[in-house]
Amino acid sequence: FPRDQQPETFVEATYAGNNYLASAFVRAQPNDFQVTQRREPELTVTLLPSPQDLGFIQRGNVGFVNLREDASTVSPKLSSERFDAYYGVERPTVLAPWLTLTPVAGARLTHYFSPLGDKSDYTRVLGQFGGDLRGHAFGQFDVQSERWHIDGLRHLLEPFVQYRYIPDAEKGRAYIPEIDRTVFSTRLQPIDLGEIRFLDDLHEINTLRYGLEQRLQTRDGKGGSRDLIALTVAQDQRFSRRLGEHRSSDLHADLALMPARWLTFDFYQRLAPHNFRLEEFNSGITFTDGEFWSARFGTQFLRDQLEEYSLDAQVRLNERYTLTGRWRFDAIESQFYEQVYGLRQTIRNLWSI
Repeated sequence: FPRDQQPETFVEATYAGNNYLASAFVRAQPNDFQVTQRREPELTVTLLPSPQDLGFIQRGNVGFVNLREDASTVSPKLSSERFDAYYGVERPTVLAPWLTLTPVAGARLTHYFSPLGDKSDYTRVLGQFGGDLRGHAFGQFDVQSERWHIDGLRHLLEPFVQYRYIPDAEKGRAYIPEIDRTVFSTRLQPIDLGEIRFLDDLHEINTLRYGLEQRLQTRDGKGGSRDLIALTVAQDQRFSRRLGEHRSSDLHADLALMPARWLTFDFYQRLAPHNFRLEEFNSGITFTDGEFWSARFGTQFLRDQLEEYSLDAQVRLNERYTLTGRWRFDAIESQFYEQVYGLRQTIRNLWSI
């Protein structure tokens, strides 16, 4: 048993229709020592992006959730029954062979059956508008290397800009039980109204996100293409800010190097632009021998909070059994804080124990 336990007990079932997904999700709390945002249950139907007349694309979802949370022995127990529906439209427009503009609009209705205060129910309606601008460019080079299995190179460049404006998103906070709230994350969070999960903890969003995606590819001997390098850089400009936020977010960069099928390097860094300080740096190197074994050596650095080294490995014994292992070393505390040894069995390609 881990020393610091974070239980996560859930069951989910999903049905895939022609152009929609229907799911039932239940998260339980099997003990009384861990705070869990319980979903008992959450029922959702998601409309996948579908083309309509005049070049429009529609998407949406509708759902009901019964939420429960026992925050602590001091705070009161929270409960909430919530109906939620989102509908959005967008229309991609080709401005040039290398440039696409997609205006976006949408609305989200959330109804609380048991709000706080003196209200018997409460309904909130939010709207958003914005757009995505994406460029496309590439270059091809006749480069050959038998050792690294390179058959020509193609460099893809896709600069992008996203803007979303969701006004008055904090309205009704006095009546909303705050269960689905923001959680700690160092990554850029969703800014589209249809993708946001922290519905009970919303603030006005007026954000411009911009970045660059790059890929270096070569022809794959088995058909298609194979990525050799993938780089994504992105940053937000916040015209509406929460308390303690800077107008410019940290600069995020993801880099993956895949010079061979058996070797992968991955890097992630987060740089604070107001003082040019490295706030986070994660890295890893993965060795893979087909379907027989794989091992990843990793590092994680989060300023003033985390400095760890890790090893994840698995060895396939046969078609049924695989040995797995995970080791985490905390350099600040100078100890292995996690060691996991496992044996995985596959039964009829349907079940895994």
